[in-house]
Amino acid sequence: GITQSFHQRASQENSMDVMSLAFLTSACFLVVQLFLFSLALRQRWAARLLAPRLPREDGEPRLCLLVGWALEAWRSHRDIYKEDVDGATVVRFCILGFKFSAMGTLLSFVLVPLYHAGPDKEQGLNRFSLTNMYYLNYLWVVILSAYVLVLFFFHLSANEWRRFVGLRNCHLRRRACGDAGPGA
Repeated sequence: GITQSFHQRASQENSMDVMSLAFLTSACFLVVQLFLFSLALRQRWAARLLAPRLPREDGEPRLCLLVGWALEAWRSHRDIYKEDVDGATVVRFCILGFKFSAMGTLLSFVLVPLYHAGPDKEQGLNRFSLTNMYYLNYLWVVILSAYVLVLFFFHLSANEWRRFVGLRNCHLRRRACGDAGPGA
């Protein structure tokens, strides 16, 4: 009926246009959000609430628009390892996620052209899927990429566990020596 014809029509439309529009919309929202966050950080009360540890000059934040706050936070990100093991763990987890995503992106630079190299039987975004690889003899590249990504995650996890144990030991040593402040 009506829903079947809608799905047929939607699958026949150029889905690359839809993806391009979605990417452009997301990029615009990101820029607007970064701009609003930067404006909020220029207000003293908002800066104390949103980013209390960012360095300031004469009580005013040293920030430029869009990503200046991120550059300042990156410059002082090592200080958190000395102060708060929980915060450091969250920061390290975010870095792990970034590294994992970067490796997936690098692998996609190999896989997407292979997906596209299949026969022209598929249209739109379906052309960039594993089903389009059925006719080629490069399926082993996809399997190898999956194993590489999983092994890379194991490597990252083992390294982060070692760092966490070191951070925890350092934190416990400081607390035992009384260097962590009153109440330690």
